[in-house]
Amino acid sequence: MPQALLFHLTAFSVIYPLLMTFVWCFAALAHYWTRERPAVRRKEQTSANPPPPVSILIPCHNEEALIAETIAALDDVTHPDFEVVAIDDGSRDRTLAILNSLTRRYPWLRVVAQPKNMGKAEALIAGAREAKHDFLICIDADALIDPRAPEVFARALAADASLGAVTGNPRVRNTGTLLGKLQSGEFSAIIAVIKRAQQWISGRVFTISGVVCGFRRQALESVNWWSPDMAAEDIDITWKLNLKGWRTAYVPDAICHVLMPETFRGLWKQRLRWAQGGCEVLWRHGGRACRWSSRHIWPLFFELVCGLLWSHAVAISLLIGLIGLIPGLPPLLSPGYELFPERGRLFMGIATVVQFAVGFILDAPYESRRRAYFSLVWYPLAYWIIGVSTSIAGFAKATFRPHAGYATWESPDRGFLPHPDPSEVFQELTPATTTSEI
Repeated sequence: MPQALLFHLTAFSVIYPLLMTFVWCFAALAHYWTRERPAVRRKEQTSANPPPPVSILIPCHNEEALIAETIAALDDVTHPDFEVVAIDDGSRDRTLAILNSLTRRYPWLRVVAQPKNMGKAEALIAGAREAKHDFLICIDADALIDPRAPEVFARALAADASLGAVTGNPRVRNTGTLLGKLQSGEFSAIIAVIKRAQQWISGRVFTISGVVCGFRRQALESVNWWSPDMAAEDIDITWKLNLKGWRTAYVPDAICHVLMPETFRGLWKQRLRWAQGGCEVLWRHGGRACRWSSRHIWPLFFELVCGLLWSHAVAISLLIGLIGLIPGLPPLLSPGYELFPERGRLFMGIATVVQFAVGFILDAPYESRRRAYFSLVWYPLAYWIIGVSTSIAGFAKATFRPHAGYATWESPDRGFLPHPDPSEVFQELTPATTTSEI
């Protein structure tokens, strides 16, 4: 019985990623030829018309070392009519003081202060209610947005009244370590390919990446804004909008340069939060997603459930195989039985190379640091270890330890890039002013 069970689990563990790799690559290429290239031509024809005004929201919590750089990058934005609303969510450092100082340098900047840390979702809601415009762009406090991105978002939302939200194209800034290089390639060869495929198949994406995204105010109001008690507010708001009938879309030329974890501890915490957020969405919205009226998101629902089952299948297969190696226990497997057959490993290796190639070709206009791609030979191993582990742990947390109250946050691992000293930043902005005076 264990060997029969193991055979089916192993077969699913190998066949599912092979099948999804084929689907993702085919659909991503189809999206590029049928939608992405025609969209570029349409933008060239309509670029003479001014884009609608936008409000840029930046939720902040303990961001004294990076917020000044993020705000300064917005001074190069090409959009003719925009405002920036920075929301300090109960920071315990000098973030609020620095933001207040920056308002004297940048007239388009306004600051909203929340005295208590209530989480990113509550910060976004507070900023959205203070914003003047109907199109809202959200970026993280450590992200450097491309000068054209706000205009790209605004034109995409204005061109299609059915669009409730759009997600941009994050590019990893810190690629000095192997983890940084792996994540840089992952955004091009994995995440970007999957988002294109999701949009071509269902007209929607699974996740509006919170680091750089745009929303229609009317759509947010229709689903009662973000959910303050969810671990990943970006996954949750995407599903709320999709279930409400709004479309969500990937806009690859809305670029934002981001910092990613470069320690295993930081990467684990980030991926665990993503996995927990996906499982919380499954528990909260899974019932509605199964209804006939929600059939437009069944492909996304299928992908979420099968991905979760795949992680558990891999873990159980490995566990049965390891138990069979313990001395003194009766053998669970027949002599010569291969846990993961050589032919399966070969096919998966070929599929991985093909997906990487497709991703690199499609994302070539947006990624200049190609040297990081050569490090992706390690990605399948890292993906299986981290992806499977965080998926199982995230499912357990979402099932047995759901959030009670606000999902508060803390500053994540931002890698090893040299960041400015907070005291020097503060002195430069306020040469004759103390923190208390601000």
